[in-house]
Amino acid sequence: SVEIWAGGTTAANATSKTIQLYWGTTSIGSSGAAAHNNTNWLCHGIVLRTGATAQKAWTWGRSATNAWGIGATASPTETLSGAVTIKCTGTGGANDDVIQQFLYVRFIG
Repeated sequence: SVEIWAGGTTAANATSKTIQLYWGTTSIGSSGAAAHNNTNWLCHGIVLRTGATAQKAWTWGRSATNAWGIGATASPTETLSGAVTIKCTGTGGANDDVIQQFLYVRFIG
């Protein structure tokens, strides 16, 4: 299994912002569109291998204005014989609406 942490800050405006955590091409957690006005945010995910091309993911996230994905699960289907991209994205109305300050990935054997 793999544990993922990501966190950062958001701009001081009421613009709608979305924060998403990805395992390969699958979004395993999303804040959905929310104001996230001038706040810190944190995402946490755990991905467990259930087969050569099957996984189960649990995620949650939190900012001062929103909580998301509590108990949410996803079922990615990445082929594990090659590289899997792990990323966190932030979208908003302008540059620097969402700033990621860290991404931490830990393999749990």
